[in-house]
Amino acid sequence: MGQTFQGNTIRGIRIFKGGSAKPAVFLQGGIHAREWITVTTALYIIQELLALPPILDFYDFYIVPVFNIDGYNFAHASNRLWRKNRQSVSGSSCLGTDLNRNYQWEWGRGGSSTDPCSETFMGRTPGSTPEVSGITNFLTNQVSNVIFFLDIHSYGSMFMSPWGYSYTYPPTQDYNKMDSVMQVARSSIRAVNQRSYAIGTSANVIYIASGGSDDWSYGQLGVVPSFTVEIAGTSFIAPTSQILPLAREILAGVLGVTDYLSKQ
Repeated sequence: MGQTFQGNTIRGIRIFKGGSAKPAVFLQGGIHAREWITVTTALYIIQELLALPPILDFYDFYIVPVFNIDGYNFAHASNRLWRKNRQSVSGSSCLGTDLNRNYQWEWGRGGSSTDPCSETFMGRTPGSTPEVSGITNFLTNQVSNVIFFLDIHSYGSMFMSPWGYSYTYPPTQDYNKMDSVMQVARSSIRAVNQRSYAIGTSANVIYIASGGSDDWSYGQLGVVPSFTVEIAGTSFIAPTSQILPLAREILAGVLGVTDYLSKQ
């Protein structure tokens, strides 16, 4: 799905079960370098889908476990709490763009920064990072039938829909569908560890943030539902004892949503 600024190949996996192409589910983790629990969660979902559950009769899954490879490597080697990619910025000695502020839909509308030294630096132009450009080109040109998009983040126990750039809501028909799906996701997640997730639009649940992935997938591609999930926890550094419990929660939410959508 393209290459990072430092030349690392962004890789994903397509998991499918025979026959012709089915509607697609697209999941991505590791867009923020310090959120390691999102990578292990994506890998756990891959592992469980490779056991060929019945939902593969209805959907193909595309999963990108590590979106921000350069930043993820840097967080392992040098700075555990690094967030952005590692792209140089003209006119600044600071490095990195927040990939989840660099998507082209309603870019720069709020909750992002023009300061290259800020953790929420949005880039000089929309889609200026090779990571975002690679993923959006792939989804625009290679996969025409995505029906469920999920960007996995941490932390905070939240399952959220567009819009992030504005406190306004999507059109009623779309939001009603997304709200129904979020309620299914919350119920499915709670059934695993009795943990409750807040639901609603990103702007209203957490804060204004423009240039985000789920706003783009909904606004640009028309994918309903498009979501961001913030995995439970109180820190970007999740204890290793929580890797499997948290992954099982998110897998349950994903399977709950896909099962619900397959029956609509």
